[in-house]
Amino acid sequence: MLLTGRSVCNLTVIVAGLLLLAGCGGDALGRKAISGTVNLDDAPLAKGNVRFEPLQAENPTTGGAVIRKGKFQLSREHGLPPGSYRVSISCPKMPSAVDQNADAGGLAEELVPARYNTESTLQATVTANGANHFEFDLSTEQPAS
Repeated sequence: MLLTGRSVCNLTVIVAGLLLLAGCGGDALGRKAISGTVNLDDAPLAKGNVRFEPLQAENPTTGGAVIRKGKFQLSREHGLPPGSYRVSISCPKMPSAVDQNADAGGLAEELVPARYNTESTLQATVTANGANHFEFDLSTEQPAS
């Protein structure tokens, strides 16, 4: 097949367009992969949830992940844009077989203190260039006043 100057130009434009689309990944927010660890009383949190809520009004993106064996991860596709986030961590206590026969109207007991979830002051800053790996060491002991 003989390529003329015009067909080479057309081919170049098509290839450049495909490379541009592949490189962008269609994510205008610039999401970044997020990972981390969560320890409660110096032991990995067996299971739970971590949630990231933006501190800046111009960043409406929230994110969350399941914690398993003290680790969590968000892929770039489900990650967060650079910015500062309030972090909340929760771990509802799973009812035992005996508890399951009791009145099911109540809420599950939370194993993580409120200062790390409903009243959380934990924060994380996602950067454009960085590992974005966060370590949270939580304690059930009351902080000294």
